[in-house]
Formats: sequence, C-alpha cells, structure tokens
Amino acid sequence: MGYFGKKYADIVHSLSRQFSRRASQFFYSRKLELGKFNCHTLGEIEGSMSHYNDRSDGHLTYQHCGERFVCWSRMQAEAGQGLEAIIRRKERERQACEGMFFWGVGNAPSTAISSLARLEVPIPAVFSVMKSKPKAVDVSPSRTVAWRKYFDEHGAERELPAGVIVTSRGESAGGIKARHYALMCRSKTPLALLRGSPFDPSAFRNAGKSGGPVGASQVTALLQQVAPFAERSDYEINLHAWLTGGYWVRLSDPVELTAEANQEIAGFEGTVDEWRRLSERVRRPNHNHLSSVAHEFLLLCPPSAPMAQI
Repeated sequence: MGYFGKKYADIVHSLSRQFSRRASQFFYSRKLELGKFNCHTLGEIEGSMSHYNDRSDGHLTYQHCGERFVCWSRMQAEAGQGLEAIIRRKERERQACEGMFFWGVGNAPSTAISSLARLEVPIPAVFSVMKSKPKAVDVSPSRTVAWRKYFDEHGAERELPAGVIVTSRGESAGGIKARHYALMCRSKTPLALLRGSPFDPSAFRNAGKSGGPVGASQVTALLQQVAPFAERSDYEINLHAWLTGGYWVRLSDPVELTAEANQEIAGFEGTVDEWRRLSERVRRPNHNHLSSVAHEFLLLCPPSAPMAQI
C-alpha cells in the first residue's frame, strides 16, 4: 500500500489541521475507492472540492466532481402525514434544535457511515420526491410510534434532543416495528419544498467496494459521483442539508402515539418552546397525552380527592 496507506490515520489527522476538514474528506474518499493514498497538492484538493457547493441563494448545486459523497433519500408521505406536513414539522424541529433535525428513513445505513461521521467528512444530504404514490400503509397506518433514542457514531445510545419528533408506522411486514433509522441533518436556511434543480442518480454509484448503480428500490443511499449530470433527469433536489453528528443513525425505544397525540403534532401552531415541550410530552412512556388544561385540573383535583357536585 505504500507509506501513505500505512500511515492513514496520521495523514488524516495532519490534513485536518493543515487543510481543514474538506481536505481530509478528499483523502478519505481516495482510501475507500482505491485502498491507498496518492499525493495531491493543496491546490488539487481544493480544486476538486470547489465543484460541490452552496449557491448564495441557499440552493445546492452539483457538477462533475469525481469522488465526492452525497447521501440521497427519496421522500414521500409517512406515518399518516403528507410530505408538506412532514417538512413543516422538520422546520419546527430545525428551529428548536439550532439548525439540526432528524429525518426518519426505513433502511439501515451504509457500512462506511460511522467512520465518515467520526472523521466529520462533510456530506450533503439531498432529498427528492418519490415518483410513485405513497403506500396505503404509510398514508393510514394502523399504529404510529415516536422514537425516543438513537445510537451515535460511537455506538452509545442517547436520548433524542428536545424538539425532535421522529415518527413511523408501528408495524412492519414481520410484525411490531423494532427498528427505524434517521439522517441527522443541519441546515442554516429554513426547510421548504424546492423545485427546478435537477438531480441525476445515474451519475452516481453506491459508495463502497461494489460501487453498483443506484437501485430502483433504494430509498436512501450513500453515493459517489462518477459522471457528469445528464441534461435531463426525472428527479429534482427538492430539499437539501448537510449530515451532522452520527450522520445516519439507528433509532430505538419507540412509544406508541395516541390519535390525540398525532392530531396535536399535525395541527401544531405555537412557539419554539411549546414545540420542545410537545416533543418531550409525546415521548413519555405510557403517556395518556392529556391536554395541558386537563393535566392541570388533575393536579389540582386528584382522583382520590372528593369533587364538588355541579
């Protein structure tokens, strides 16, 4: 493998200090692709990275840039909520968590994700609207759950931050749903459904040794660009952000939501602090999801206390 291949960790650490995280991302992608390092000047590194950036208007743009990573996810209605309602909920979450939000996905992450997250390799997250209609089970699930914990990039189980509400249907083909996943994202700009910027999945391959093309059934995938975009594409960049924290994490400890809880989440119109309190309330174990007025009434008049007859 040569000197650079054997001294990978030292090189990445040195580059992170000298050339910033963007330089270390480039060298790490070289290792995943080739299994060894080649020498590049700082100018070559920065030149490769410059093709992949944010425009001043907040929209993400892509050109042919060789070995850059991108996390692509196709989105549609989920857990009884329409797509626009989900995006509004994620924007409340972003405001409550200082730019961060968790986007729930159904499939497990790429094997490289934990290493990329620990190295803080900058990876854009691109969301495109699915071409197919949402499944009936996603539009009207028989049960809906909220997830309360996640496993970070080091494998430690943590509580979801206050303000985060990740929901999913409560059953899968095999019975009770025991696992779900989420993309940890960060955005400086408000989340909204965008139109007009094409995304060409045929210009990408799955990251890793196999490097296979993007499959029709892949809903969320870690990709590397290998060719320029085609002039036309069936997909658009409808939402974008940057991966943060653990990047693509496994969720745990679900709690079933009542119909009242689902209605309160969907119809929420309040402040950021009220949203944080709502997120904590719906994640309580065995909660009855009482309204704040009813909750205060029970505190004042517990069931054991005699009540005045009206």
